[in-house]
Amino acid sequence: MNKATNVENLFRRVQDFTRPTCARAYAPTPWSQHCDNGSPMKGATMIATLQRLGVVPSFSRPAVSDDNPYSESLFSTLKGHPSSATRASQQTSWACGPANQTSASSMCLNPGTYRFDQLHIDVARNSTDDFNPFHDPHRWHHVRDNPFGSPIVLGFQLEALVDALIGQQHQPPTHAAAANDPSAAFSNYEYRFVGALRPGEDFTAEIRRTVRKTTDVLATRALLRKLDGSLILLANRRDGPQPRFLPEWSADDLPPTYCAPDRTLLPGTEIYLKRKFLNTSNGKNFLLGALVDPFPYFDELTERVYFPPMFTAALVSCALLEKARGEGYDFEVNPMVYVAHQISVDCHLQAVLRSNDRIDILIDGPRVVDPSSGLAGSAAERQLYHCYGLVQGRRVLFRAAIFLSSLRAITGTYA
Repeated sequence: MNKATNVENLFRRVQDFTRPTCARAYAPTPWSQHCDNGSPMKGATMIATLQRLGVVPSFSRPAVSDDNPYSESLFSTLKGHPSSATRASQQTSWACGPANQTSASSMCLNPGTYRFDQLHIDVARNSTDDFNPFHDPHRWHHVRDNPFGSPIVLGFQLEALVDALIGQQHQPPTHAAAANDPSAAFSNYEYRFVGALRPGEDFTAEIRRTVRKTTDVLATRALLRKLDGSLILLANRRDGPQPRFLPEWSADDLPPTYCAPDRTLLPGTEIYLKRKFLNTSNGKNFLLGALVDPFPYFDELTERVYFPPMFTAALVSCALLEKARGEGYDFEVNPMVYVAHQISVDCHLQAVLRSNDRIDILIDGPRVVDPSSGLAGSAAERQLYHCYGLVQGRRVLFRAAIFLSSLRAITGTYA
């Protein structure tokens, strides 16, 4: 056997030895997710989702203490880096980064730069059943004389973000704990819409320092601006012992709502009824759509449930749209836009809402508002709707004065 034959035989032996190893090393492998053995991670919904996505679940070995600490140590790195950020606020600011890190900045809720994408708009409108064409990526271009050139962010989306930012200044940070304080029995909101916001536009949130107007009233002002300085929203929240808007209204003289058909006028009245049922999924999704972290509001493991006030109030949009559609209104030919909201929320009732609770939304109106009143800073004629949310029979969860104006009246374009 010559030297060449020996080399060839050796090469073949090396091939035979390494081929299985190379095949294993370079074969395509599925994605995997490694986590601990907590029940949320091993639940049927999570496993089914992973299987649908082609992801192989991987779990820590029982009674093995060092399976996870190496990856979990990353949390410490994130919290402590950069080394100069000694204060928690500085560390949070570093972790959030600029507005183009959309998901991170959305969760931080620091007064700074924010941005909504179309996904946020879709999540918010779907969680409240808002079918206004102004927000729909498939229908906005059908709106006659639409000056915006794209879908626009929901008004209640902006309000939910502002309310969450204001809540950060308060102790406790959410209405739920404050509901036990008689001096803060009601949160009263006043919003003025000055400009529209499109997906992808950066904007800033300026939350003024909370001041005590009287011994039992706390007031906070806020505003949203685009980066060019143009105003989007002016806001004012007052927490006090009484409802500020529509305080005298009562449901006692109305016929019972529980036996009335949905999407009809209450018998013997001109008041429209829209019935909605709460669920935590919609509440969480609405918060995410508003760039708000749902965790302070909802946590299944600790049975924390707190529906944010602007989520329940946002259900008014669906009721107004249903009423108009039932009357044959054409949303694309003569669209209406919000110009102002005045909302009073009963914090005690808000704090005890739970999934599957029913809210009977009542719509009374419209009334024509004199343009010379100056409300909402527009000379255009406005329509006013009085809206109420009833829970537990006849108890008033919220009272809202909703001001709208036609796009034609605002822009001065008429067919």
